[in-house]
Amino acid sequence: MTFSEPEAISISNSFSSRKNLKNPPSVVHFLIQLGFSDAHIRSSVQLKPEILFSYVDKTLKPKLQFFQDLGLNCPDLGNFISTHSHVLLDSLERTLIPCVDIIKKTLVNDKNNRDLFQVLGRSYSDSLSRLKCNIAFLESCGIVGLPMLLKKEPKFFFNSETALRDLVSRVSDIGFSVDSRMFVHAMCTVGSRSRENFSKKIELLRSCGLSMDEYV
Repeated sequence: MTFSEPEAISISNSFSSRKNLKNPPSVVHFLIQLGFSDAHIRSSVQLKPEILFSYVDKTLKPKLQFFQDLGLNCPDLGNFISTHSHVLLDSLERTLIPCVDIIKKTLVNDKNNRDLFQVLGRSYSDSLSRLKCNIAFLESCGIVGLPMLLKKEPKFFFNSETALRDLVSRVSDIGFSVDSRMFVHAMCTVGSRSRENFSKKIELLRSCGLSMDEYV
């Protein structure tokens, strides 16, 4: 795998103070051995050039082995890292393992970690504390169907706590009950639209003669 001269110069200049300039070839060779394509490596490096200067044995191997142990292998592993290469810079013990454990606990019956990979592929975030707080908040509300919500709209779990509380409040105000499985579907609908846009849709339903009880 090679980079164009401008790309190589840009990366080199950004990390000119690094002592481990011998690492890039080792990193590329290691990723190729794992089955990463040139496109995978190029995309990963473009997102996070720092990974080229990582130590293979100390930093990269344990993290990539962690994902392999979960059942993610190339080409899927390469696809995931190429769009989420920042995970290679996260702490395995402090961030990756706890984050995956929380997601798995919430998903419950997830055979072969298929849903886990779906969530990670759509919205992985290193904001572990936010994920913890948001799951705890939603559980404290007694909301039914959190596994479905996590699979369908994982981004909600990484929103600010204020934004998430506001979303739950808006859905409740409409008339949905937290102990109804329709509550999470309403969260998906309301959360994907601006207040103004959603209000217009509600007014349209009302203009058609539908009451609150009929569209909730």
